[in-house]
Amino acid sequence: MLACFVRDGQIGVAEKMFDEMPERDVVSWSTMVTGYVQNGCLEAVLDCFRAVTKAGLRLNVAILVSVLSISAQLGLLDCGSLVHSLVYSINFPITSSLGMSLIDMYLKCGCIEESKLLFDSMRWKDVWTWNVMICFLAAHGLAKEVLKLFEKFVDKGFAPASVTFVGVLSAYSRAGLIIEGRHYF
Repeated sequence: MLACFVRDGQIGVAEKMFDEMPERDVVSWSTMVTGYVQNGCLEAVLDCFRAVTKAGLRLNVAILVSVLSISAQLGLLDCGSLVHSLVYSINFPITSSLGMSLIDMYLKCGCIEESKLLFDSMRWKDVWTWNVMICFLAAHGLAKEVLKLFEKFVDKGFAPASVTFVGVLSAYSRAGLIIEGRHYF
């Protein structure tokens, strides 16, 4: 029922129902976090995260990804780093979505080295994961790093998509290496 109100955008009704629940589990908390994210109630997401950790409930990927997303949007490096520390301290498995959320948070907070370390430590990377790193490094003018990453990407057997080439060409353009970038056309 709670999820129906959240899905329907009736966050006020969902809050009332949630507040009246005699017992809240991680699913009900996750539902509220999702509702708050969808309705732009960013501070409420962080409040939910604090309440879940304080209550000692087992965290799930949905809550962690939501808090990391808010941390990235608002540039809350301390909050995102806290989530990262918590993930490691409880030995939470780093799924693709959680890994990318951590990387995204660090990138958007300007911590390029930390994001590169996380990327390198991820066991499973898909095309999307590679493209995010390539495009972000390109946006910061790190042409040499983009080229190294692109070469690894191709060596791993991935087929570049148009967004991959946009990232590579953007890196060359920002670095003033237009002639070298033409190699990819």
